[in-house]
Amino acid sequence: MRYNKQIIGIAPEGIKELKDYCWPDNFKQFYRLIKTLVQTTNEVLITPEEIRNAVNAEKSVYHPVHSIQQNIPFDLHQPLNKIMHDIVKQVVANENGNQKKAAEVLEISRTTIWRILKENS
Repeated sequence: MRYNKQIIGIAPEGIKELKDYCWPDNFKQFYRLIKTLVQTTNEVLITPEEIRNAVNAEKSVYHPVHSIQQNIPFDLHQPLNKIMHDIVKQVVANENGNQKKAAEVLEISRTTIWRILKENS
């Protein structure tokens, strides 16, 4: 009613398209997509093709978490102090072992670098 449309629902094949998408931004993303579909459709049923096109547009904007995490060289399924240790260790290695330069890059003190590396070794 809000958009002056006579849409009665989504074609059954379209429901499968919606269920198969992972929805990385959860309800907000789903709501926005349905709102867009309602605004743009001219049929009484939202078609699977319209849903496919809308989901493909979402995929170009949102990258699933697992694909982003593939570029992170750290195991993010461990305690925060271990992740910090891995990051500090990597930055120190990138600075050829120079803890002073690594501290400048991370904007922390050299003592903090030493403490993080000592605590988790």
